[in-house]
Amino acid sequence: MTDASNLNPKRAPWLALAMVATAILLGILVWKFVDLAPHVDEEFFFGSDDPTVKEGAAIGEKFPTHSQLYISVAAPDIHAAEYYERVRKFSEDLQKAPHVVEKGVRSVTNGPKDMKDASESPLWGRLFGVGEGGSTMVIVSHDNNDRKKLIAGMEAVAGSHHREDFQIRLAGVAYVVELIRRNLVHDLVWFTVAAFLVFGVAVGALFRSLKLLVGTLATCFSAMTLTLIAQQHLLGMHMGILTTNLSTMVFVITLSHIVFMTSNWRTIAAEGGFAGPPLMWAAWRRTIVPSFWCMATTVMGFCSLLMVSAHPLKELGRGGALGTVIAMVCAYAMYPVFLRWTESRAATADAGKRAEGFWSRGFAAPVVLIVAACAALAFGLPKVNTDPSLIEYFGRRDPIRTGLEYVDVRGGSSPLELVVRRADGGKLMTADSYERMWKFQNALEKNRNTGVVLSLPVLMAEAKRQLKVPDLVTGMIPWDFILTMAEQTEYKSVVDSFVTKDRAEGKFMMRMVEQHRDANHTRVVEQLRETARAHGLDVKMVGGAYFLQGKLAEQVSQSLLEGLLWLVALFTLIAFAISLSLRGGIAMIFALCLVPLAILGALGMFGIPVDIISAPATNVCIGMAVDSMIHLARAVRRQRKSGAKGWEAWTLARAEQWRGIVGSCAIVAVGFAIFALSDFPPTQRFGMAVVFGTVVAALAALFVFPLLGGWREKL
Repeated sequence: MTDASNLNPKRAPWLALAMVATAILLGILVWKFVDLAPHVDEEFFFGSDDPTVKEGAAIGEKFPTHSQLYISVAAPDIHAAEYYERVRKFSEDLQKAPHVVEKGVRSVTNGPKDMKDASESPLWGRLFGVGEGGSTMVIVSHDNNDRKKLIAGMEAVAGSHHREDFQIRLAGVAYVVELIRRNLVHDLVWFTVAAFLVFGVAVGALFRSLKLLVGTLATCFSAMTLTLIAQQHLLGMHMGILTTNLSTMVFVITLSHIVFMTSNWRTIAAEGGFAGPPLMWAAWRRTIVPSFWCMATTVMGFCSLLMVSAHPLKELGRGGALGTVIAMVCAYAMYPVFLRWTESRAATADAGKRAEGFWSRGFAAPVVLIVAACAALAFGLPKVNTDPSLIEYFGRRDPIRTGLEYVDVRGGSSPLELVVRRADGGKLMTADSYERMWKFQNALEKNRNTGVVLSLPVLMAEAKRQLKVPDLVTGMIPWDFILTMAEQTEYKSVVDSFVTKDRAEGKFMMRMVEQHRDANHTRVVEQLRETARAHGLDVKMVGGAYFLQGKLAEQVSQSLLEGLLWLVALFTLIAFAISLSLRGGIAMIFALCLVPLAILGALGMFGIPVDIISAPATNVCIGMAVDSMIHLARAVRRQRKSGAKGWEAWTLARAEQWRGIVGSCAIVAVGFAIFALSDFPPTQRFGMAVVFGTVVAALAALFVFPLLGGWREKL
């Protein structure tokens, strides 16, 4: 940066223009060379090297099968000939859709002989949900080469066949993930633009200067675009499920530096400074040290996400740490030029004196109310739901959610796979093994968390039916012989999907019911393990989206708990280093802890799920609280060095910094409030959590921290 103290006033407009041109150039580079499309796949929860994903991949290698979509087809009379014919035509059109594998569409019209045969079949009856109500299922097996094109094709075919008396509803992980991707794209485009405009209006109202507004937007935009370029071309990261909101976070982080710098610039003028390089340089020097500590604490906050296994959280941690550094560099390299270009419109000294009179009070009653409210919200902490289903990623009145719920209660919507073997190591192709697996099958079907269950015993029962093996002689024929005969028919690929060649391991494939879930995902899976052990079977491997969701929920909980503990520990050291007093450090940590306590407590108390997209809201708000308290603590130290003693130092510090604290928090709250207008519930939850947490952060910084930090001096 050009030396601020030697900046010629005549050069300032040209330098400001150069900064604006730089921002525009960076925007063009992003448009040309950065892929802004969010990359979300069926295993977006974790990286490909995660043990959970590897276990699922091992199941796929051992039991070859394709990913599946579930399509419910409802009609007033599913046994009518007209319904059967319409399902047949629908199935034929689905088979022609892109990325559907050969013979990948199964329905009541191309598996069983007819509807009666389907209802009598132990396999087809379960698979197609015959007898479950006024609908049957169509199962579509597909590759994973282009999910966007696949779902578009499915929707086109479904739309051409859908009628009031022939209602079609799609479900399946690929469908849900594609819908999440679309919502992220929509929010990235529309709400980033809307938030940018709202931030601009808020900044304009706060600064009341067109030059400063232009400087703020140019600086924040440059930080955003540099972060997008760096994360993709330096870190090799594509836009993901969480990093779509990273640009907004970087905008806010940059804005925080700018607001405090501008506030100090005006305060110095009110103290008797004058327009010119010394004023800008004084504001730069007064703000940069606390800004550095704010940057350090925010980087630590993002780095705490690197300790969890969830891939999106790790990506957010890496990208956020890089963006935080870029934000500070842009704020202090670009924005001071616009301060130099702008004539000071600082408040008068009298206004400063009036502010000192207001902030000389301790505000004990408001502090008690703030702490009591946060303590009351803490009762919601045990109710925090970090394990929502994918269905809860859509609004309650959204037709998409209605369709998913319809499919969910009629056989389940979330796949789960269990690979089992006998506890004693024996083979599965014995009468005893067959009996054990049938009992396990029956126990699974009685579990309210499970829907459709397909397994080797179901396949064997269908093979007996197809081969017309009388029950009277069943015990006289080796089970392996029946299975071998089935392998010689069209069911060979089905057989390979449920039992290994050595007949030592078998797979139970389920569609789990989310709406009836009475425990978290991993607990439900553990209950199924216990059920298997009760029937002499061991679960050797677990896979499927249902299990991944459970592991994701554990990682979100870990990031909230362990991440917050690490942050508190690190911030404790920083708090003592900045305040240089035991009481001040404890006061800062206590006030800081009110923020996550209030946010998470409110989410739990009002039953709002904490999904992976909304979970980082806590980190954003903690960053806001830390910024405000650090600037205030540094101001207290500066006032004491200037001769202020006791409570007077706190009074002068608050009078100096309140505009920056209130302004920064107000702009962030107004900007993130726009997210409440999203049609995507996770984005709504993220935005509103940030708004609420930002308000708590401002109250904690302006009232709780000063009273606890200087209460003896006040008394």
